[in-house]
Amino acid sequence: MADIETFDCIGDVYERPVDDIVARLEADARTHAIRSDIMDVRSMEALKNARELVNNAIHDGLVSAATLSRRTGIKQSAISEFRNDAWKGKVGTLFSTASILAKAVDRIIQQKQADETRVDGFVKTSVAREVYGVASYVVKRRMIGVFVIPAGSGKTMALEQLRDEFPGSILVTVTKTRSTVKSFLQVVARALGLDECGRGEDIQDAIVGRLAGSDRLLMVDEAHKLQVGCLDVLREIWDEVKVPMLLGATPSFYKTMTSRRVGVLSSELMDQFYSRVGMYRDLSALAASDKGGGAVLFTREDIHKVYAELQGRRRVRRRAHSERPRQKSRSLHRL
Repeated sequence: MADIETFDCIGDVYERPVDDIVARLEADARTHAIRSDIMDVRSMEALKNARELVNNAIHDGLVSAATLSRRTGIKQSAISEFRNDAWKGKVGTLFSTASILAKAVDRIIQQKQADETRVDGFVKTSVAREVYGVASYVVKRRMIGVFVIPAGSGKTMALEQLRDEFPGSILVTVTKTRSTVKSFLQVVARALGLDECGRGEDIQDAIVGRLAGSDRLLMVDEAHKLQVGCLDVLREIWDEVKVPMLLGATPSFYKTMTSRRVGVLSSELMDQFYSRVGMYRDLSALAASDKGGGAVLFTREDIHKVYAELQGRRRVRRRAHSERPRQKSRSLHRL
């Protein structure tokens, strides 16, 4: 079996923590969308600003007058008078109407900001760095890599962003209904834009043909749900085309690879797959630790910042290495 290389052997590339990646998230959490004086109008200046706010929101398509009417209970005719500076009622009522409309727009803006940045979960900076390191390493070596991490620690987010960082990469997610050999092959074929109909072996041949001669990264999320036969299919594909593969799973996957013995055939299949794994990384400790985990990343944009910084750091080190003067080799023989 091939030696399993740990991330520590390339840790010098990713050694320094990224401390200030997600300052924007913290700022967004503290920022209120609209000044408080506009939401509690008591002067003509605040009234003017509130009118401008509402008009801009409607003009930009953020909300319609009809929606504001439904949310606030204010008639559309009154909203029209307010917007066009044609109010016919009392000044006190005008101020209260302006305050109610401004508050409604404020809630809509905050909801829009939350929708734009909301994701299902989060990932620590340190975890994102390690996942990127594993991916970079398997791509460079064209090997099979595996990282495991507890559920809910950002595995899927990190993999989804990797798909954007490595052009041409493929990401497939395993579900219970897609864990059999043919179903899994169909998922991979669909991700590659291939026909998923026909016999399993024909689909596998088509996948091999599409990947042959390329260095496209094939990523599998929720790999712990795969049946033994699916893992052997991945091994067969790798044997033929040697494309880099990255499997993300929960920690139970290690036991699947090393201890699962369901008959002689399954045992042999798992031994063959495990022998192809060139890199294994358990990130459980990083995900659980409160120390050294770095900032918490809530969006794929923030994960991209971490990945981009690591890419820049690798380019600088490669350049420095290439420019380093080479020493002349000494002769082993005396003349």
